[in-house]
Amino acid sequence: MRGRLVRGAHPFQVMEVDVRQHVKTQRMKTMSNVSLAALIPVLVLEVAFVAYCWTSIYRVRATKFLPKAVWALLVLLVMPIGGIVYLVCGRDDAVER
Repeated sequence: MRGRLVRGAHPFQVMEVDVRQHVKTQRMKTMSNVSLAALIPVLVLEVAFVAYCWTSIYRVRATKFLPKAVWALLVLLVMPIGGIVYLVCGRDDAVER
């Protein structure tokens, strides 16, 4: 690893700058891997929640306020608020198949 030259600096100082930059770069790579690993369970929960809402939409004969197709799109496009609104307001428990 070769350091960039700084005017009036000794080679040891140049190497110290490069080591700090290298450590900073490695920390950023590690942090991005950790962030991605932390998002995987959230994505799995989100997909499961959408699947639950879609199953509920499919099973009911009619929904309140909007057609079933619109509820299905809202659940998918406005995650997770669309699913929560459907479960609270749009689902009609009395009309299940």
